Amino acid sequence: MLTNFVRILKFGWQALTRNIGISIGTIFIMFTVLFLVGGVLLLNSMSKTLVSSLEDKVDVSVYFKLNANENAILTLEQRLEKFPEVEEVEYVSKEMAIQRFKETHKDNDLLMESLDEIGSNPLPASLNVRAETTDAYAKLANFLEKGEYKSLIEKVNWRENKSIISKLFSISAAVQNGGLLAGFILVFVAMVVTFNTI
Repeated sequence: MLTNFVRILKFGWQALTRNIGISIGTIFIMFTVLFLVGGVLLLNSMSKTLVSSLEDKVDVSVYFKLNANENAILTLEQRLEKFPEVEEVEYVSKEMAIQRFKETHKDNDLLMESLDEIGSNPLPASLNVRAETTDAYAKLANFLEKGEYKSLIEKVNWRENKSIISKLFSISAAVQNGGLLAGFILVFVAMVVTFNTI
């Protein structure tokens, strides 16, 4: 057993030294291909993570009229949560909205003074809806703008966010498909080089 192993090493070393240029070239090509495969896989993983984090921040906001009944809004929230395409629905009450606004703009004295002048809360309650696909957002917007709850709703910001959401989902699909394609090509190249070397 040990003798066979020594012979393998001996003949392998002889083959390597006889064709040193080809051997070094092949090793370099193999290293480069494997390095590129690793780089593509790492880049694909990082791109997916980045796109996923951006997708988590994209949503459609439904703003209600100032006199809208809170129970009706909560009922709508429950209905939206039952949509299979909906991932998350967040209810933001008028009190939460003004609190967030004050926290965000606490350093802006002019805005704070304007709020004090108004005396009452000018911000409406809202629902932030996150869905799985662009088509799902379109379906939800259509349901909200034309359904039984349209009398409660002041505005749905789907139109403003439509192009951003579409681009984001397109980028997500392109990153996944491109990463897979590049990975397959490089693995094929590595296999061809390995076969040729053997």
